[in-house]
Amino acid sequence: MTLRTVLLSLQALLAAAEPDDPQDAVVAKQYKENLEMFNTTARHWANVYAGGKHIHLLLYCHLVHS
Repeated sequence: MTLRTVLLSLQALLAAAEPDDPQDAVVAKQYKENLEMFNTTARHWANVYAGGKHIHLLLYCHLVHS
């Protein structure tokens, strides 16, 4: 695999949440049952751990991907 292929694969994975087949059941449940709280939590994690407000979904959604 080339770096480009790896990055494209990672992008595709992060862009398509799989809450019915999650890696983290708690996050997936929140995503499905309380999207507003999910987004609030994602923003918080991004600001605390990644220092940004625009990447919150990418940072947090990877937890619900298989």
